Amino acid sequence: MPMRLTIHRRLSLILWGSAVLTFVLMGGGLLVYQNLTLEQRVRQFMEPYAQLIAVGTDTAVAFEDGQRAQEILDTLQGNPQLLAADIVLGDGRLLARIGARADAGPPGNADGIYLGAVHADWLQTLPSGARLRLSISLKQLQQQTQQFLWLFAAGVLILMGVTWSQLLVLRRTITKPIAALTAATEWVRTEADYRHRVPADGNDELARLGRNFNAMMAAVQQRDDTLHRLSLFQRTILDNAAHGIVSTSRDGVVTSFNPAAERLLGYAAADVVGRQTPALWHDAEEIALYARKLSAEFGETIAPGFGVFTARAQRNQTEQHEWSFIRKDGSRLPVNLSVTALRDEDGRIGGFLGLFYDLSERKQTQQRLQLLSFALDKVRETIVLMGENDPRFLYVNQSGAHTLGYSRAELTGGMSVYDIDPNWSPEKWSEFWPQLLERRQIQFETTHCTRHGRVFPVEITANYFEFGGKIYNLTICRDISQRKQAEEELQHYRDRLEDTVQRRTEELRLARDAAETANKAKSVFLANMSHELRTPLNAILGFSSLMRKSPQLAEADRRNLDIINRSGEHLLNLINQVLEMAKIESGRVQLADTAFDLQEMVGDVLNMMQARAAEKGLKLALDPESAYPRFIVGDRDRLRQVLINLVGNALKFTGAGGVTVRVRCKHNATSHLLIEVEDTGPGIAETDRQRIFEPFVQIGQDADGKGTGLGLSITRQFVQLMNGSIGLESSVGKGSLFRIELPLRVAETAAGSAPQAAAAEREVLALAPGQPEYRILIVEDQIDNQLLLSWLLETVGFRIKLAENGRDGVALFQSWQPHLIWMDRQMPVMDGLQAAQTIRALPGGDAVKIIGVSASAFAEQRDEILAAGMNEFIGKPYRPAEIYDCLARQLGVRYLYSDAPAAAMPTLAADSLAALAPALRRELELALKSLESERIADAIGRIKAYDNQLAAALAVLADNYNYPAILKALRANRGDST
Repeated sequence: MPMRLTIHRRLSLILWGSAVLTFVLMGGGLLVYQNLTLEQRVRQFMEPYAQLIAVGTDTAVAFEDGQRAQEILDTLQGNPQLLAADIVLGDGRLLARIGARADAGPPGNADGIYLGAVHADWLQTLPSGARLRLSISLKQLQQQTQQFLWLFAAGVLILMGVTWSQLLVLRRTITKPIAALTAATEWVRTEADYRHRVPADGNDELARLGRNFNAMMAAVQQRDDTLHRLSLFQRTILDNAAHGIVSTSRDGVVTSFNPAAERLLGYAAADVVGRQTPALWHDAEEIALYARKLSAEFGETIAPGFGVFTARAQRNQTEQHEWSFIRKDGSRLPVNLSVTALRDEDGRIGGFLGLFYDLSERKQTQQRLQLLSFALDKVRETIVLMGENDPRFLYVNQSGAHTLGYSRAELTGGMSVYDIDPNWSPEKWSEFWPQLLERRQIQFETTHCTRHGRVFPVEITANYFEFGGKIYNLTICRDISQRKQAEEELQHYRDRLEDTVQRRTEELRLARDAAETANKAKSVFLANMSHELRTPLNAILGFSSLMRKSPQLAEADRRNLDIINRSGEHLLNLINQVLEMAKIESGRVQLADTAFDLQEMVGDVLNMMQARAAEKGLKLALDPESAYPRFIVGDRDRLRQVLINLVGNALKFTGAGGVTVRVRCKHNATSHLLIEVEDTGPGIAETDRQRIFEPFVQIGQDADGKGTGLGLSITRQFVQLMNGSIGLESSVGKGSLFRIELPLRVAETAAGSAPQAAAAEREVLALAPGQPEYRILIVEDQIDNQLLLSWLLETVGFRIKLAENGRDGVALFQSWQPHLIWMDRQMPVMDGLQAAQTIRALPGGDAVKIIGVSASAFAEQRDEILAAGMNEFIGKPYRPAEIYDCLARQLGVRYLYSDAPAAAMPTLAADSLAALAPALRRELELALKSLESERIADAIGRIKAYDNQLAAALAVLADNYNYPAILKALRANRGDST
């Protein structure tokens, strides 16, 4: 194995070897100096003389002139180194000679220099075959050789020093940069790091080589980056191209298969590349058919096979053809395939590239276009297409050509509107086109004329549209000959019927006026009935509730009051049902559309009905398998009424067993809320199942006296208003099941929580301490309602004043400036609406709160009250909780409740009792110490005449037996800490 030497070692060997070789050669040269160097110096010395003699003796030799030749040789005797010279003719005769050597013979040797130990001979052939011989002494030349030996010895020493210096210089300037360049090339070779650079300082060849290396690396790096980007670009194109791309070798073997080709054909690239040819997905019959076509085209036989796809590409022609590819799953895919030859720089074909795309959508579009064209041709109307502001026809359907009597080629070959419509002219067209641009569609009537002269009326519909950046006019022409004829006949009948219609219209107008009058009278009656019935009910229900709260009331009296209250509630329910039915019939019911808590609503209804179920010994329960969303969107009050009506009706007619309520969701095309109420009552006969939903109809032997017969009718109307349906399943003796389906819209939370039942049932005792004194003005003409409202407000600490009509209410507002006004709508002298509007126009009228009160249940009066500038509406009969809640909403009033927790117990400051007379404080203290409830209540009652709020706070503390708190305040007020 040859030993690998570095450049530095090689240079060292070369330099030292050269030096040694030089030493050897120069030393040996001393031995051959006579033969190498001496001969040359002899030549340098003798050649000029030989040439001089040869030239000078040319003539003498030619004429064998010995004298002349001798004269020429004699001229050389002045040179001491020249020993002898002679010229011998070609036949051996001596022509001339100078000097003599004892050993010299005839010049028989060839031309040249012959060295001896002490002399040297020059032999040269002269013209005419004569020979010249010169002999010189070597003594002077040998002396020069000795001098050279001394110089050689000195040169050896110098050469050794120079060689060592050269090695040092070569190491720094040549071998080290070469070693660095070698290391760099090795690094690039092994690591492919084209960013690596070498130092390139200086201007010598190595520096230029380093710069060239760096430039080469930069170029390689740039080319590598370019190739990488190009490769990435090509790969991105192949991977993301919507078209299938397949490349093959010259013999047809697939070399690349992009993802689009995989998606379109269903084959994986790994299963195709290097293994298959395009014949895999081609139809053999199509290949054979195309081969015959190409053979006929090129005039030579093209065999079915891969050559069919490349025949045009090999001839530098464009190859593009539609094929039916066969997918892997056997289905067919119509594609457009283009094939290109891949050529190298010399133009030689190295392979082929095929690009294909799916024609399915285009084929479908073509089929739709063909279908559209076929359909347009079958339309009876004439359809024409014209360009922008151009009356000439671009397209006419077949029906139009048939109607007009021209061929389609004639119509689209230059004919225009003027040729088929005698009423049209360029002036009329110039008016028509701007109108079409502005209105986009124009419809009018005109006439058309056929080739044979028949003129018929047509209805024209011109349509403006844009396509491909151009404007077009699509016009539909409909033959209205039959319609015109029918219009003429209709006109004839119209003339005959006009008088009859006028008479009938007058009769209908009179009937309508009568119906409107009756409807108005009905509305007035219902409004008056509502007011006249609900107004006394307000006093009955209000005062019976207040009397029932009295602790001194006997139990028998309490039961009698309960009977009065239940009877009033029943009467109120009957009135409400009649009014609700009237509103439904008149179309004045408007549904709310808010989010509410369905679970809470269902629970409230069942809890409310539990007492009625318990009275009859029935079981009322919600099916435990019920599953429904908590929050939905809809009309909470109407749905609550529907559920109350169904459950109440079931409880009313069920004598034993119970009532079960089911609520769940039903998901079909749309979501529905399903509510079922099933009872174990007597059931309903099949003949009565539809009548039961009619107004004022009651079914069954126990129906008399059990209501108005409006509950189920109102329920059905409400369900229908909510776009739902109600159904009934029942068998006599097996009970009934009412089922309701309503569109379901789920909400994330309720729009506003209804007052909690516990809070609504709490009794308000008094105003909470620390509030201003509120002034309430009651404007009411009914004495009973005045007393009820006065009692409700005064007992908790409000200051009140009364007015019997709107005019007195306006006067009291100006003089007393109340915080809030209870305004009855219907009053003598001035009604509530006019009074509210008058107050709003007075100074300070925009700040006072006005609450409208009415016994009417119609929404129109509610809207009138709010439109008159009142802040809220309360219907009669009203509940105490409604009154107190309304005051809390409008004024921000805070109350003390009967069931308030200990943490909410009012605090009593010592200075709050300072304004009381000492006698009242003393009487209160003695009453507390006596622990007699009546005496304590009597003392607090006297304090109420001076301070309502203080009396209310004392009453709360006393009712909760917190006597120490009151005594502590009394003692602190007089400074007694005991």
